[in-house]
Amino acid sequence: SIGNLAFYLAQGLTTVTFAQGLKAAPFSQGLKAVTLLQGSQLTSIGDSAFSSTGITSIELPSSVTSIGASAFMDATQLRSINIPNKVTSIGYGTFWNASKLTSIIIPSSVISIGEYAFLNASSLTLITIPASVVGIGPNAFAGCSGLTSATFESSTNVARLGVTVSNVLQNF
Repeated sequence: SIGNLAFYLAQGLTTVTFAQGLKAAPFSQGLKAVTLLQGSQLTSIGDSAFSSTGITSIELPSSVTSIGASAFMDATQLRSINIPNKVTSIGYGTFWNASKLTSIIIPSSVISIGEYAFLNASSLTLITIPASVVGIGPNAFAGCSGLTSATFESSTNVARLGVTVSNVLQNF
């Protein structure tokens, strides 16, 4: 694997192609495009892996099981991403300041949404919390000024809901 922030501040790096067998993804700064080749065995997106990059979208392979803290923090051009069905949590600050992210599908494999997960994702307009989610951290959706709809699936059993509901769904 390649360590967290291995290419930090490599501002000339604009494209990364993941070959078969790569297990972790830690890239940062200046990245504009990501290509995952057919059959990629990528299992982990490292902490801050795509923070402050210029990527606009990413299609994660179904083999991904974890997404690190702040993985897409300050990825201000990110508009779309899929979260594979094997991911169990959206961690601390994962999409913090991903200001162009308009929608995201949270799969039923996710059981927790971390503190500041979507902080200031101001273009996010709707979110559906699947029944599998049992915890949502403080300020998870704070600053999501474009958020007009938050739907909790009918059998959602959120046991831990941040400090207060107003902190989680601020601006609602």
